Amino acid sequence: MIKPLLFAAVIALAASDPSMLVPSYTAGQAAKGQILFYENCAECHGAELDGKYGPALSGPSGNVQWETVTYVWGYMTAHMPAGNANGLRPQEYVEIMAFLLKMHGNPAGSKPLTAAAANASKAFMGQ
Repeated sequence: MIKPLLFAAVIALAASDPSMLVPSYTAGQAAKGQILFYENCAECHGAELDGKYGPALSGPSGNVQWETVTYVWGYMTAHMPAGNANGLRPQEYVEIMAFLLKMHGNPAGSKPLTAAAANASKAFMGQ
């Protein structure tokens, strides 16, 4: 009986605090982000996000599923791609973040992801 009550409490908290919800992104953003990921990130993080020279970003050995969207966004925009930190256009980071959200099981919506929404979201990537 405690688990359903805990679940209800988490849902109520998320509903009362929009920053606890995974931000919306569109399928088109995720598709563009997938291409950008392959062009700029896959060399280190693997084409399947399973890690290569850099850490895995998804799957059982992934290092971001328990991080917040805002943390991943901040780290990504300040430090990635390796050797070219902050070298992408802001919209390219948004699209890569949409792809990462998709790869963590978050469904696409009708509202596009924005940099502000990614930066503000305290939701976990792997929700």
